[in-house]
Amino acid sequence: MKKVFLSLALLALAAVGMLSISSCEKGEELQGTFIYYDEPFEKHCVKSDKEIKGYFKYSDSELPLFITGRIPSEFKPGDTAIVSAETKCVYRSVGPDVDCNFSLYEFKSVERI
Repeated sequence: MKKVFLSLALLALAAVGMLSISSCEKGEELQGTFIYYDEPFEKHCVKSDKEIKGYFKYSDSELPLFITGRIPSEFKPGDTAIVSAETKCVYRSVGPDVDCNFSLYEFKSVERI
């Protein structure tokens, strides 16, 4: 009985892990609004080596994707632009234990529409 319970618990844990990983990746090109923050950029409270440079909000999402990493030079701090972008997750949120714990993304590609 203990082995069955342990097996079910491990299976449930693996399923939750797969869902959280897949929810982090956005492997398709999405259209939305990119807000490029003014400098100085805020540091992410969990990943203090990462700056939050702005956010990308696309139509199918209620919450924005917080963007870090390199931003093309055609965008200037303070810009708001309608863009087509593909993102990749560089830090996956690990839970609600930390008040500002949220996932961070980089642009794989981004262009102004």
